[in-house]
Amino acid sequence: MVTGLAGLTVVAFALRAEALAALLALATLASLPLLGLGPLLDWWRHRRPRR
Repeated sequence: MVTGLAGLTVVAFALRAEALAALLALATLASLPLLGLGPLLDWWRHRRPRR
């Protein structure tokens, strides 16, 4: 998702659609925390003791 948004941002800049590129850049920045969600869940799963 993050990669797709970043790619669309680059395409919008290449097509000289600055307003669209700015919106896509903001969407990319807003979705960046999703990259940390996987490692956080993995850490939490390994942190808990096994039953």
